[in-house]
Amino acid sequence: MAPVSLYFPDIANHCQEYPLRFDKNHDRTLDVEAARAAAREQVQRERVERPVAPAVEMEMMVDPRERGRPFLLSAIPEETLLTRYSRHVVRWLAAFFLFGICAIWMIGVRVVGH
Repeated sequence: MAPVSLYFPDIANHCQEYPLRFDKNHDRTLDVEAARAAAREQVQRERVERPVAPAVEMEMMVDPRERGRPFLLSAIPEETLLTRYSRHVVRWLAAFFLFGICAIWMIGVRVVGH
């Protein structure tokens, strides 16, 4: 559940108003349901004032000669991307083999018992 300050950002400025607003019987305990209802109303009011942007449909750009391979649109040059992702592949392969060797060694220790 979101904090009350999210729904009432000016709570610090009106710290005396809100307890009185949600404490109907003045016993210094807040009526949680009234606070939730007020927050719900404020959120609904804000949704009406600021409608959600329409969803954007995604279209895949494909070169018909490349048989379905998508274009990669990027602000980074192709050589930089190739270098970056090649390094990622090398690191992940090294980690894969390192962990594989460790797993085989641990299984061997467990089975043989040395």
